[in-house]
Amino acid sequence: MNGALYLMRWDYYKRVGLRYADRERTYGYPMDRFHSIEIDEPVDLDIAQFFVEWGRVDLSHWAARDV
Repeated sequence: MNGALYLMRWDYYKRVGLRYADRERTYGYPMDRFHSIEIDEPVDLDIAQFFVEWGRVDLSHWAARDV
């Protein structure tokens, strides 16, 4: 669990109060460690920036494009 994406109905979550209550309809999406860095503290952002600067993470698909 890395907080990248959770998709659920709000009314269901309010009623049940759990993200993984329905084990039959809960799925994971495997992500490599360089694309699932949790940024909770300033040092986490420094680590992520280090990975980008040293070529461990390719962000070219996020670059601004002419519209």
